[in-house]
Amino acid sequence: PPKTYALTSNGIFQQPLLVLLGEIIPQNALKKLKESVIISALKEVNDMIKLNGTIKNNEEVINTLKELAGVDLINGEFKAQINHNQREKLISNRAISKSENNGFSRQEHLIAVANIDKLFKGARLLGRFDDIKHGQKDIKILRFENYCIFENKIAKCLITAKETKNHKMHKINIYSLELSAN
Repeated sequence: PPKTYALTSNGIFQQPLLVLLGEIIPQNALKKLKESVIISALKEVNDMIKLNGTIKNNEEVINTLKELAGVDLINGEFKAQINHNQREKLISNRAISKSENNGFSRQEHLIAVANIDKLFKGARLLGRFDDIKHGQKDIKILRFENYCIFENKIAKCLITAKETKNHKMHKINIYSLELSAN
């Protein structure tokens, strides 16, 4: 009997289709086909974020992020903010180079950061992890993902936030965004 295959809402094929197509179509052609089908399907999804435009410089992004100062960015049960230190981290050369190493331009990274509020709002929580780097027990690292389209290129947007939770406060600060091809 013929099998049915589905494209999930985040644009990922269920595994049986990839295996079937992988046997019929060479890998490079499969990748182009997969991207083309995903882009077409995602354009139909209401919550897909299409990003375009240009950013002249880091200051333009900083000004956009300053408008978010003190504003709660809501994603379900999560209320996050971006303060001065996080603004600087989001557009740092280190952050940009991570996206560039994944095949995205500086411009695409800055455009995504300028739209962090939209990207966070629809992001899916990937996990909540202990703060291994600093060993602080009242801090958790939250990792979220969302997808966006630049022209005809899909980007997975990995958003990282620090959650501080103790008897005095509970806050979440977004401090990192990385673009990834998958």
